[in-house]
Amino acid sequence: MSLATSSSLLFIMGLVALLCGIAFYRSRGRTPASVVSLPSPAEESGAKNLLPVEKNGNRREIAHSEIFCVRANGRHTSLFNGRSDFFCPLSISEVHALLPGQFFFRCHRSYIINLAHVRSVKKVAEAGVVELDSPLRRAAPITRGRVAALREALHAFRSGAKPPPGDDLRIDAARPASGGAGMAAP
Repeated sequence: MSLATSSSLLFIMGLVALLCGIAFYRSRGRTPASVVSLPSPAEESGAKNLLPVEKNGNRREIAHSEIFCVRANGRHTSLFNGRSDFFCPLSISEVHALLPGQFFFRCHRSYIINLAHVRSVKKVAEAGVVELDSPLRRAAPITRGRVAALREALHAFRSGAKPPPGDDLRIDAARPASGGAGMAAP
């Protein structure tokens, strides 16, 4: 066998292996990452009012209305839905930007709470703690400089008052006065 023939044979074998690999990925419902560029989780779920989460290796999306609180965990976050924690690949700043401002308040650099699920706000020393109204007991710290702002935000949220223009509290819609734990669609 000549060198040209063996080179051609190797080329054909490589091409067949590549095609078999692509067929294998397609048969499993996937395509190689080099063939398709996938959108980032933030791009993918930003317009749908859903955040990407994982639990026990299973990926899914969680609606904003299901979130009780968000906790920073290094570069990523943990979302709590009242019964369970879910891993989220987004940073707390990215999550905060995607959440509807009328329902969420950043009470600490590592915590965002859903105002619709606040049971009580307690002052502890100079800072505070917010207790959530959830099946599993959960509390979040409040930075000492945000205790008064949180109380005002909750009052505005529950009474239907709108915050002044330019307010950085991210509160711009009212909660129904019924006091229910549910959250209306934004």
